[in-house]
Amino acid sequence: MNSNLLYYFVIVFLSYSSHANAQWIKQTNGLPEVWNIGWAIDASDSNNVLFSAGFELFHTTDGGNFWNKIELPDTIMETAIHVSIIGESHFWVATDLGKIIGTTDAGKSWTVQFNDESKTQFMNYIKMFDEMNGVAMGDAPFPAQKKPAVFLRTIDGGNTWIQSSDTTLIDVYSGDTSRRLDFINPDIGYFYESGINPQKLLKTIDGCEKWLTTNYSGNATVIKCFDENIVLIHSIVPTKISRTTDGGNNWEGLNFTSGWGNDFEFIPGNASKVFFTDHDKLFFSSDTGRTWQEVFVDTIELKGRDIVFPDQYHGWILGDSGRVYKTSTGGVLTNIVDNNLYLPDKFSLLQNYPNPFNPNTKISWQSPLGSWQTLRVYDVLGNEIATLVDEYMPAGKYEVEFQSSIGNRQLASGVYFYQLQVYPASSGAFVETKKMILLR
Repeated sequence: MNSNLLYYFVIVFLSYSSHANAQWIKQTNGLPEVWNIGWAIDASDSNNVLFSAGFELFHTTDGGNFWNKIELPDTIMETAIHVSIIGESHFWVATDLGKIIGTTDAGKSWTVQFNDESKTQFMNYIKMFDEMNGVAMGDAPFPAQKKPAVFLRTIDGGNTWIQSSDTTLIDVYSGDTSRRLDFINPDIGYFYESGINPQKLLKTIDGCEKWLTTNYSGNATVIKCFDENIVLIHSIVPTKISRTTDGGNNWEGLNFTSGWGNDFEFIPGNASKVFFTDHDKLFFSSDTGRTWQEVFVDTIELKGRDIVFPDQYHGWILGDSGRVYKTSTGGVLTNIVDNNLYLPDKFSLLQNYPNPFNPNTKISWQSPLGSWQTLRVYDVLGNEIATLVDEYMPAGKYEVEFQSSIGNRQLASGVYFYQLQVYPASSGAFVETKKMILLR
């Protein structure tokens, strides 16, 4: 966006203040004072949370007021690399020795659901989307045996795990466990492969039966999907965040200075709001990763590893060295203008004001649904003059100011058009164009 375009939003529902303050509380009750690495955390709702701290698992059923230690079988002396929880009692764990173990009674009893060293000796990722359907991933066996990385599917709660038929990922592994792959449902996911040169970002849309190469050309330390189209990637050389809004066909590089990336987490239902931790600090973006601000969590180093939000208010950060933090307010200081009575019930693009204008005018519109939106200005020949908005916007009312001077260029008097476009169609397709007049 041109620096001379004054761009601001008036968000009527749940708008974040420009200066985020800490809203995180350290969890202590029932937890040890220290552990080594906090591996993974997952939450099925605001009350039920499960996390792994090496050999130990901890579970809460009351939103973190008290944490219970979950004992693994004596025969499973392994690190729980990744975890998934559904409801109060269904847990799944992926281990560093290539096993998947599951429980349906909150850890009273466990079943080894997958264990095949000829296929994998290290599991990176497990994600259950309900009690029956899930995806898991393990590295190719080592030393190199000319065998593929393992992607597994279950449709029966893990009683059986079926390996995908794709055998192209020979001697491939995930370079940073679960952080370099992410699935949004059992069919669609992204994976950054390591172990080969050049490394590539891959995408599947058919449940891992086939992997497609995306147009992403950088490295990756963290991948996170909001949906099939909106994906964020953190890379370390150079340090930046990359964003796609069209499923990996086109990527936008966003300047961002941080340490090694550990996790992104989108606020459910709102792609504009996302958290990021680089282990030392926590950051928040309200514009789908375009700009970031640091969020205060504690007076000590965060040591953040994994973030989870089951809804827009409740979230947890798992860190190393005995650190777990919880928010019940969305993680940043909110400025709620409220209320639902003011939420629009339809898309509407309003006439700019003033019109005719010189030199500035304001353009307003309203959105009943969260969706990716663009607002562009054109001349009478259809040439694009300016892009005022190009990002995910939650439901609300908005206003942007358009200036007739763009850089060193002064627009001539005449007729111009501004167009609001909302997509994809599932969000309620909407396109409207209005005319405005610049009169010098």
